Amino acid sequence: MFGHLSYLISIILFAGAAVLIEWLFEFNLLRRYYKTILLGIGISVLLVPAEYVALSVKAWKYSPIHTVAKLFLGAEVETYLYMFFVALAIVGAVIAWTDFEDKGKNIFRESFRILSNDFRKFLRKWPQN
Repeated sequence: MFGHLSYLISIILFAGAAVLIEWLFEFNLLRRYYKTILLGIGISVLLVPAEYVALSVKAWKYSPIHTVAKLFLGAEVETYLYMFFVALAIVGAVIAWTDFEDKGKNIFRESFRILSNDFRKFLRKWPQN
């Protein structure tokens, strides 16, 4: 559908959207832990050799039809964007979960409460027919 941008667009759409939602809800908390987040992203860079080995032994390959076909350290550049988003999402989720646990709150219950309150506000603003 999107040709050589398909993989890039799907990464931005799905992984990027997940990170965006997480940061919208927990920005004030997560910005305090920027060093931890940078460390988590840095640690994900350690997976680069695994990607290179997997591609060199043909464990998998990327279709040049669906990627921008630009390699960096033996892997598609989209792979590094994906690694960045996944590391950002995981580290952010662990920080948020830990914060909820430290406050003695259940993250599932609190998330449901926040979402249901926001949904109620949305419905109140919805035009009545």
